[in-house]
Amino acid sequence: MKCASFSFELGVVIDVRFRAMGPRFIGIMLLLPIAACAPSLKSKTAGSIGCPPDEVEIANEDSSLGWGSSAKTWTASCRGRRFICSENTVTTSGKYATGISQGLACNEELDAGDQESSSSKSVENKPTPPSRPTSPPPKSVAGFDFGADMAAIQQACEGAGRTWTSASAKAGTCSGPAVDLGFEAEAHVTFCRDKSCALTLVHQPAASWIGTLRGLKEKLAEKYGIPVMNTEGIPDGCRQESQFVKCLEDATLRVKFKWDWGDGNRIEFTVGKPYDAEGPSAIRVTYVVPQSQVRANTDAL
Repeated sequence: MKCASFSFELGVVIDVRFRAMGPRFIGIMLLLPIAACAPSLKSKTAGSIGCPPDEVEIANEDSSLGWGSSAKTWTASCRGRRFICSENTVTTSGKYATGISQGLACNEELDAGDQESSSSKSVENKPTPPSRPTSPPPKSVAGFDFGADMAAIQQACEGAGRTWTSASAKAGTCSGPAVDLGFEAEAHVTFCRDKSCALTLVHQPAASWIGTLRGLKEKLAEKYGIPVMNTEGIPDGCRQESQFVKCLEDATLRVKFKWDWGDGNRIEFTVGKPYDAEGPSAIRVTYVVPQSQVRANTDAL
């Protein structure tokens, strides 16, 4: 209240003694007590990075001035994480009033040479710029060929010592991959025009969901390039392993990456419960080929 009282009293003095000097001078003088009473950088930063003010450390303060505006940057550290913060201030003055418009933003500092992984930890989740995969789409996955009929898919499944089940002519499931993937996964195959046109690998890690997610995504990125879309980041409250699994079970967290060739070929990598059906939390990698390509492959056999 002392600060507010001081501002009011100074404003009265300015209004009485310096009215003749014009509104611009009065506006600048009024801003002095307001600036003196501004909240600390720790307080302003706390809400943007989700950390209590008394745990925030401020460093590397810098500022620049322009005509009627100013900008300030600083580094904030809390619980082992660093954030780059900036604030822009624009002074507006008119005949009757003077005010300040401010904008504050904080984003987690990028690791050197690892912009992709660091962007997932940004306070403001920003999607990866669209780009085409760096390798052609696969013709077969987990030992199953696209464009093959159900008999061929079943033969590949059972030939690998797996069990094949099918409830209709449009879909079937192999109890595991037909070739070694380095992990166990069910293979769900979809048929278009009696030919395989989509395959989903479903894997439920016994432990280390986060490590498995990162490992599989890195392998796919090595082969096909950076995914074109990351629809959902991982919130702070879901980044520990136990929290991550709970967030998946509560359906409060779903992670999705996508590689898209732009011609109907695509790979979707999802973690969590299914988006459009009932089912358990799992890591799912879905490969899809367009029906036109299925027909072309069939004619070429």
